[in-house]
Amino acid sequence: MSTSAQRRSAMPAERKVVINIDDVGMCHGANVAYLKLKRAGAVDSGSVMVPCPWFLEIAEEGAKDASLNLGVHITLTSEKKYYRWRPLTKASQASGIVDGDGYLFRSVPELRAKGEPEAVEAEMRAQIDAAKAAGLSLTHMDGHMGAVFSPEFVDRYAAVGIDYGLP
Repeated sequence: MSTSAQRRSAMPAERKVVINIDDVGMCHGANVAYLKLKRAGAVDSGSVMVPCPWFLEIAEEGAKDASLNLGVHITLTSEKKYYRWRPLTKASQASGIVDGDGYLFRSVPELRAKGEPEAVEAEMRAQIDAAKAAGLSLTHMDGHMGAVFSPEFVDRYAAVGIDYGLP
């Protein structure tokens, strides 16, 4: 197997492919898989779900090794039936980013219908701040299930990226 660096160097200068793994931090298995793939040179970067239970495990690894190229996978939804997560902000149901049980909504349409842009932006910032506080040298940000790219939130997502210097 060729490494991601070898694949990139063999490509024309005007065209590059970045192989990024998302949902890192969601569970132990996702973390182990990412670390094995990254250390084998099979992938370039990973995107971490900060509100998830296994975030601290990958944050510990990332704090020790900046070459892991970790970014924040802005998490505004919690789609699993029996494996849910809450926002980092103390969001109330009135914020429109949590359901009646205090978990992030399961779907992007639910978030779009109810989410207050100010609350969404506050959660984005809280996730980036928490990742940095855990010692990660962030290389990028992207969005879980594409929620950040919804018309209601994309301008705030772009502004947050500019504020933090994250592509």
